[in-house]
Order: sequence, then C-alpha cells, then structure tokens
Amino acid sequence: MAFASSLCRIAVIPASLLRPCISATASRTFSIAPSQLLSLPSLESPLPQLGALIHRRSFLSGGARIGAIKSATWQHVTGQGASRSQTTMASADKPIQLYSLATPNGQKIGIFLEESGIPYEPHLIDIGKGDQFSPEFVKINPNSKIPAIVDPNGPNGEEVRVFESGAIMIYLAEKYNSPLYPKDDPAKKAETLGWLFWQVGGLGPMLGQVGHFFRFTKEDVPYAKERYLTEAKRLLTVLDKALEGKEYLVGDYSIADICCVTWVKGLSFYDKAVLDIDDYPNSKAWVERIFARPQVQKGVKVCAKQ
Repeated sequence: MAFASSLCRIAVIPASLLRPCISATASRTFSIAPSQLLSLPSLESPLPQLGALIHRRSFLSGGARIGAIKSATWQHVTGQGASRSQTTMASADKPIQLYSLATPNGQKIGIFLEESGIPYEPHLIDIGKGDQFSPEFVKINPNSKIPAIVDPNGPNGEEVRVFESGAIMIYLAEKYNSPLYPKDDPAKKAETLGWLFWQVGGLGPMLGQVGHFFRFTKEDVPYAKERYLTEAKRLLTVLDKALEGKEYLVGDYSIADICCVTWVKGLSFYDKAVLDIDDYPNSKAWVERIFARPQVQKGVKVCAKQ
C-alpha cells in the first residue's frame, strides 16, 4: 500500500517557478508513454509536453520552511507493493516531500515510494522552465538536478535534505526498512549497491549522451556518437547477460531493478536503428515483468508534466 496526497503541496518555491504535479492517487487516471519522459544530460530544450490530467490548487506563500506542509488527506492505494507492516513508519511521521519530474531518474523515486508504502507529497520541478535554478530549490539540491527530497522526520524534528536518486533510495530504504533493500544480507546488499552505482555512473549517463548527440545537437559529431553508442551497447549487453535465467538482478525484486529499469524502458525513445530493446531479450522480458506491477505504473506518473 502506498500513500500520497490527493493534491500537490508547494511550500516556499514561488508559483511563478513551480507547477503542481500529478498525484499518485489522482481520482482519474491517464496513460503516459515512458518513452516521452527521458531526461538527457545537457538537454537545453524543454521536455515534450504531455497531455496529462493534473489537480491544481493555490500555492502556499510566506516564510514556511522548505518542505513544510499543511494537513493533507491520504488515500488508500492497493497494489503489489510493500505494505505498511513491511515498511517501518511511525504513525506521527510526516510525508516525505518529493521534488521531481517524471524522467528516468525521477521515476525511480516515484516507483520506490509507491512500492515501499512510504507516505509522500510530490512537487513538480519543471527543468525545461528552469525551476531547478530557483534559490529555493538550490537550498534543497545545490546541484540543481532532480530528484531531491526533504524528510521532515529527521533527528530532533529537523529536516533532512537528500539529492541524487541513488542516495535518496538508500536513505529512505535504510530509514524505513524497505523490503526492497537487503540491508541485513551483506552479500546481497553489496550486489544491490553494485548495480545501483553501475546505473548512476554508467548506464544512465551513457544513454543520456546517446540521446543528446543523436537527437538534440545541431551539428553532427561522429566521434561522440560512436563513443557513447558503443559504450551504451556494451552496458546493455552486460545487463542482458546478468538477467539470463533470472527474474530480477539480485534474486528478489529490489532497488537494483528499480534504478535500472526506467532507463531500459526508455530505449523506445531512440530510433530502432540506434538502439533497439529487441536486441536484448532478457532485458525486454524483465522490463515487461516490472512494468506489469501496479505500483510501478503509478510511480512512473508521479510528477509528470501536463
């Protein structure tokens, strides 16, 4: 079970810089092609506009702390994700404040929160319009990238701000005892972290550069195309071989799968002559298996643009 507010809450970030984002428990549903949501390094133009139904509300103003919220109404969500009995949540805990966009990196956190059953409130950061450079957001993430979170349940009631998708998943998984992170099994934990770091340091950046040089540069740069495409294909082959004969990367479904699957799902963003998921059959079956999960389908829509 997962919990998210039925309306988006904005604390300090000005209305001129932020748009309300889609709630994972919106009363109506819609479909978004994940292939439209790929976030690319050095991408300067806005991401494609998506025809998503969103809930709108007035913005908070004044001197509230970043991440501070008004009282919220929680909706019960059913699915195959973790239950609250599996995830340690104190009854007095306030929801995690998620600042994100439905890109492969942003989708990781939406999926993780839905699967883990951790209460959260989403806030859209529109990188195409420069929200990430606002002084208020820079206080949360000095690197001006999404995703980022504010945990209002830190030591002595202080807020904890975390940026970088991998760091966010590890922080939340450890704090709230998510079953998606085998923290009590040293061998599985090491393997899980290995795949997480492999993705954030290799697969994601390489696929992003392929997208940049094949789709967004005005001039043709053959050397860059060959360099990044060759490495991306090598990494995809590594993943495909690792999935041979297995349902998930590290035995049970875990954050190792979540951190990689959104990027592999995004291969449909590319021309098939460049990258084709059919060339990686084990990975294709793995993507289909994971995206059949109801909580994954909800998670990828969190903070989707209108």
